[in-house]
Amino acid sequence: MIPVGLTLQPDAAFLDLLADVIRREADYYEVAPETLWRVSDPAEADLHENGFHRRFADLARATGRPFVAHGVGWSLGTAAAADAGRRARWLAAVRRDQAIFRFRWYTDHLGVSAPAGLAAGLPLPLPMSAHSAAVARRALRAMQAVVADVGVENSVSYFVLGDPLDEPRFLGRVLQAPRTHLLLDLHNVYTMAQNFGFEPAEYVARLDLARVIEIHVSGGSPSDPGWLPSGRVLRLDGHDDAVPEPVWRLLEEVAPRCPNLRGVTLERMEGTVHGANDAAAVREELRRARRVLGQHGGTPVTRAGAGAGAGAGREAAGAAGTEGAAGAAGTEGEGAPARGTRLTGAQAHARYEEVVARAMTAADPVAALRDAAADPALPAAFRRALRGADEDGVRMSALLVARLRFERLLRGSPEAEAWFDRDPASFSAAFRRYHAEVPPAAFFPSGEARLFRGWLAAHPPR
Repeated sequence: MIPVGLTLQPDAAFLDLLADVIRREADYYEVAPETLWRVSDPAEADLHENGFHRRFADLARATGRPFVAHGVGWSLGTAAAADAGRRARWLAAVRRDQAIFRFRWYTDHLGVSAPAGLAAGLPLPLPMSAHSAAVARRALRAMQAVVADVGVENSVSYFVLGDPLDEPRFLGRVLQAPRTHLLLDLHNVYTMAQNFGFEPAEYVARLDLARVIEIHVSGGSPSDPGWLPSGRVLRLDGHDDAVPEPVWRLLEEVAPRCPNLRGVTLERMEGTVHGANDAAAVREELRRARRVLGQHGGTPVTRAGAGAGAGAGREAAGAAGTEGAAGAAGTEGEGAPARGTRLTGAQAHARYEEVVARAMTAADPVAALRDAAADPALPAAFRRALRGADEDGVRMSALLVARLRFERLLRGSPEAEAWFDRDPASFSAAFRRYHAEVPPAAFFPSGEARLFRGWLAAHPPR
């Protein structure tokens, strides 16, 4: 039968509360590789194993169960040369981890989570262009040098550049090569349908379900009505609540139509399991997923996949490395267009990374995108997509980028956390200035703490 997995979060309370569930109920485990690393230098160049890396490695040895990798920060949609060094270091760290965890596959989110090399913390939407698809394909080929089976997850985007129902076709353009797969996140489909007003079944009907290697199920919650000037409430992909009934119905309908499905994973975030009742609810959700899958047969995740992956990864290494380097050089090498000329696809993609990176920290992110849409050098379809971006969704994305950075800072700085606990208003005011003035160049909590300390030294609190 198709196995059921659980995400492992880098949080001691989460792991302790779910210890019995993790060992008794999950057939395999999913981890985000970047949450298993720590940095010790300001440039974040040295990626070391953290304590959770050791804890999960011990779990792998004790249980013998498979692991799969699901990242956020690899950023499939980033082509900026400024980010090439970081991506190379992250790839090397995944290679090191692969020797320990033998990941059966690696997936990442559709989108750009490191626009122009800056840490957004969540996947922002890509232009659904031929060039953007090629950028994502190059990133997948590079990862195949390490893990042979790779894939893309359909993400939640709070604004899109075009019609959200065109995304399945765009995914098809990304997933063309052998052993490139779709991680179908059913809660993401449901969330996008709620926010953009379409039927989930219509989205699913446009997908090539033969590409699906894994399905995610999870829960979410509505945003606070006070977050947006309009008062509009959007559904958030928070992984912070029970799987809603519409997502269970989607699983019942979709799983039998995925002939190459190798696992269904329950996602739950740290800080959302608070006691025995929550742990029991997670246990029951894993069992319910297994009951749904028991209605039809399937091929389980096998240990043989690890050996095949290692060999295929070595065969792909030369081509992937060459392609990735050529792609980055090509994007940068085209340079700025002459005045009055139109941007090429590569130049337009690079410009978008710069624009969205600025917009996410701008005082008015909507105005920042609108200003970019007025650039006559951009392709007409791209300008229309920027003008058509949902204003509430743009603002929500910027809020979430700031919120993730806020949380990253508090995790990395006991002093900042103590300040926030002591005087939330003054700390929040300082953070808003910091976020507006200092580009989010740090991907790890300790790096964020260093940036904040440096800014605070020049801007001491009054």
